[in-house]
Amino acid sequence: MSYANGSWSYADETDHAHNAEVVDGPPHPSIDEDDPDPFLIDEEVRSDNLDLADILEHITVIHALVSWLHLQFHLPCIACNALLAILTLLLFLLNPTATSPFTTLQSRNCLLGVNRPIHTLLVCPNCHDVYPLALSPHCHDTCTSCHIELFLPGQTLHGNTRMLKTPVIKYPYLPLSEQIVSILKIPGIEATLDEWQDKPQKPGMYMDIFNSNICHMKLKGPNGNLFFSNQMNECGGPNGELRLGVNLGVDWYALPTDFMIQLNILHDRFSYIQSNIPIVSDLLWLWKHGIKVPTESWLEGQLVHVALVAVVCDKPAAHKIGGFTSHSHTYFCTECWISVADKMNPNAFQQGDAEQCHLGNQYCNLVTLNAQKTFVKEYATQYSQLSRLPYFDLVAQIIIDLMHNLFLGAS
Repeated sequence: MSYANGSWSYADETDHAHNAEVVDGPPHPSIDEDDPDPFLIDEEVRSDNLDLADILEHITVIHALVSWLHLQFHLPCIACNALLAILTLLLFLLNPTATSPFTTLQSRNCLLGVNRPIHTLLVCPNCHDVYPLALSPHCHDTCTSCHIELFLPGQTLHGNTRMLKTPVIKYPYLPLSEQIVSILKIPGIEATLDEWQDKPQKPGMYMDIFNSNICHMKLKGPNGNLFFSNQMNECGGPNGELRLGVNLGVDWYALPTDFMIQLNILHDRFSYIQSNIPIVSDLLWLWKHGIKVPTESWLEGQLVHVALVAVVCDKPAAHKIGGFTSHSHTYFCTECWISVADKMNPNAFQQGDAEQCHLGNQYCNLVTLNAQKTFVKEYATQYSQLSRLPYFDLVAQIIIDLMHNLFLGAS
């Protein structure tokens, strides 16, 4: 694939001089559910063959007008499509032999390059498991657990035939990898990303998140070396690669649940990207393989790797996303095995990521609801999807909720 035209692609093995796994990581299930990655977007799905050069100038002006009304003044899609239909009739009136120049707002935005390609995933109406795109070879018509149909019937209630397979529940999906590509297109963003290398440091003082032990000493890349290496000879990044750290914020009280990704080294005006996505598979690919993205200084594409540095959320969300049980449980803490009765015993403050992952995998292998309830009651642990990230420490990288734990004393 060419990168000079602004496109990007997933990295392959030829882009890496290292593909070794981290040796000292926690135990994980032997079956790799991410090989192949079921949520990997095929390049044919992301690409299109539309070309503005083949469109007449007055048609292009109409395309731009309708897209501008939608993007600038939030004219609803249904109104934009109605406007396109009216303009099509007027053009047919002026030139009856012409072919239809317009279809829908979505296709016009795609033609102009101003679209935001949201992919639609399937969701089981019963267990809420997420399944890949309908065009993916890993797509299912029924839920593998509940055996419930994931698509609506081929005919509507009025007896009309559906032209396309329609999911019962649609799940908007915009991979983090595609969002990062959009960020790296911002003029001057590379200089902003490089500023952290020259940031003044004061001995004994934490200046930012990269002074922490996780970023400074513990977080490793796929080859076992420090992920955020910043040696004197690595001004362009380790092996000429761009390494990005992101935080995951979760608001468990929002409907639907909000997942907020923040690039740690960007200013506030660049920082936040919101999406509801099955993010772990994408994070794993970004850490292990990376993506190749064209930038101002790397027109042919620079290899970009991403690592999840921390999960930053309140205490209820931290328990949910990390596989910890409720803070009302006997073992209420996300950091250790302290119990309510042993709060004053320093020896009770012991817990590790390997143990948490091991218990989570045991929970995942339980087949009955009663067995799961008994296990949770005894071990205060459930399975967390984040345990699939070999570098992520469920205990150390899920931040303690200061508001509930310290300031309010509510938990």
